[in-house]
Amino acid sequence: DAFIEDSNTFIEAKCHEIFDPHQIVMSKKYIEYLSRDFEIDLEGMIKEEKIIIPLSEFGINKNFSRFDIKQLLCHLIGISSKKKKLGLDNVNLTYLFFKPKTSDEIINQQIDMIFDDLAGEINQIFTNEHICKFTSKHNITLKAIAEYSEIMESVTKSEIIKLERKDWANGI
Repeated sequence: DAFIEDSNTFIEAKCHEIFDPHQIVMSKKYIEYLSRDFEIDLEGMIKEEKIIIPLSEFGINKNFSRFDIKQLLCHLIGISSKKKKLGLDNVNLTYLFFKPKTSDEIINQQIDMIFDDLAGEINQIFTNEHICKFTSKHNITLKAIAEYSEIMESVTKSEIIKLERKDWANGI
């Protein structure tokens, strides 16, 4: 969605997408990238003209994911290509989510549960062996943050929080 030249940072902004269930269904044109760069064994995952990757391949043991892994894979492939064209060595990909702030305690608890679930998924995905192999090979750093505010506004005017589960700090 944006590129910050000073820090070689690509920004992917997310507002409502975490409320949609995601699966990993990709075009066959990605076979080479998925098998070579992500080192995913695609045996049994190719159905007709599509590649259907189980979420468990990325550590998600549910029927759907709040985080769109397919989009992450596509963004990483695109960024690695763009990085070469721009002559960049290291780049960052930052996911920026909007976490609404409200004075209603019940709604806050529901929002916290959703974002805790999202943060857990992000931790599983960003530390997954396939993602780590790709980002290491292409010198890409991943980060996820959220704008925590009553309304969407300039990021410089909002509170920015790192997306991590509360229990991560305790090593759980």
